[in-house]
Amino acid sequence: MIEGCYVGGLGDCIDGDQTVEGAVPAVGPDGEIYVAWALNESIYFDRSMDDGNTWLDKDVVAGKIVGGWDQSIPGINRCNGMPVTMVDLSGGERNGTIYINYTDFSNGDEDPDVWLIKSADKGNTWSMPVRVNDDTSGSDQFFTWMAIDQTNGNIYIVFYDRREYDDLRTDVYLATSIDGGETFTNERISDAPFIPKEGVFFGDYNNIAAHNGRVRPIWTRMDSGVTSVWTAIIEK
Repeated sequence: MIEGCYVGGLGDCIDGDQTVEGAVPAVGPDGEIYVAWALNESIYFDRSMDDGNTWLDKDVVAGKIVGGWDQSIPGINRCNGMPVTMVDLSGGERNGTIYINYTDFSNGDEDPDVWLIKSADKGNTWSMPVRVNDDTSGSDQFFTWMAIDQTNGNIYIVFYDRREYDDLRTDVYLATSIDGGETFTNERISDAPFIPKEGVFFGDYNNIAAHNGRVRPIWTRMDSGVTSVWTAIIEK
């Protein structure tokens, strides 16, 4: 029998900011197991160097998620900003770097943004957040997810974006970093905007994969109250 191993801080079961959520485990180049999650307005991190049998005596606070992971976005009846954790396994100059991608309200209650933090020392210390979306402030960016192309270490992040509008029209954007998350370029990848309907459940998150320069984001859109699933064929 495989026994469970308790990792970190306690939360409730209400499915809100006081609930521990966002645990997306990642494996390092030497088999390390890394896990980050959100609770209240903090992102916590833990690691195991022995196949999950033991963990740090005390969780590391990797960063803040201002406003919590349970986020309010106009037109969306449920929105998660919980962290996504990935590790560079490319064998390049940033091999072993841990990245955490999330959204929060660091720039104000009406300005959700996409962020990235990273650690180059197995999670002992963490960088200051880098803003992924490159628009001027004041627009909604939400439902982020991240992939690392393990052939070169490039980072790709997909998210919804309303930078072109002053209403609920919503586009899908892809952000790309080729310098370890120091800088990002943004491009719109959806053909046309859509308008979500708050009374229809839209989902909790999107996803994205990348390998050898081929990037495949996937997302949900809504037209006249009907949801559909989309992707884009992107070659970098």
